[in-house]
Amino acid sequence: MKTTIPSLATLLSLLALGCGGDTTAAWKLCTDFGGSTTTNCNGTVVVIVHDAQEPSVSSFQVTVRRLELLESGSTYTFFAGARRENLLDFTEGGFLLGKREDVPEVEFDTLRIDLEDLAVSPSGAGYRIARSPVEVRIEPPLSVSRSSVSSLRIDIDVRASLAGAGPSGDVIPVIIASGNEPEARLSVSHGRVARLDAARNRFVFEASPEAGTYRAAIPDGSGLSLGDLVPGSEVVLEGGSLRGGELHPMRVTIVTPKG
Repeated sequence: MKTTIPSLATLLSLLALGCGGDTTAAWKLCTDFGGSTTTNCNGTVVVIVHDAQEPSVSSFQVTVRRLELLESGSTYTFFAGARRENLLDFTEGGFLLGKREDVPEVEFDTLRIDLEDLAVSPSGAGYRIARSPVEVRIEPPLSVSRSSVSSLRIDIDVRASLAGAGPSGDVIPVIIASGNEPEARLSVSHGRVARLDAARNRFVFEASPEAGTYRAAIPDGSGLSLGDLVPGSEVVLEGGSLRGGELHPMRVTIVTPKG
């Protein structure tokens, strides 16, 4: 869907919504890759969730319900829904949780994340989330600039979370958040080819309606070309990183073949 870039006056009025409460704006600057609309990823904030290895358990499943970033009394929602993942699938990289393009130049120092439906395997006793949402300091803070892309890394530490569990299995998640990493590693992302960007030899990958769209590169030496991809087809991106607002996967697998 094509978007319309607002006038400067409209843009400034929308950014003013950041003064208290969650900003909600109908315009997007970084979603119509390769189309007629001006592409501008600057000011985009991307959220990626990781985890550390924990040999004592094989699965640590949890549902993310909501993620908010806080700054000077203002709240910005980056995800709202039901994203269920086994966090131990992301020890070598993270998954894309969400992004926003309508964030003014602020410095986020706190995040609030709502988690539920904890399931741990193997487990001799049931575990449950004891307190949610959890507020966490972002260190270093996430500084948003209109002249660059920013990324927030969230580590939900399985080992530390389980080590602090109470006698009845109550778990308060241990979360570490850091802002403005120059390169964020990714694990596995399932999605679809939204459209092709022939001018830049890229394609637009839609991870999910909540996580948004990203321009993606075809890995060097993969044997794939842009002509092998069809808009609407399902693909899996494995490994790689997020650099400058672009996905650079190590491998692209076409689930729905051409034709």
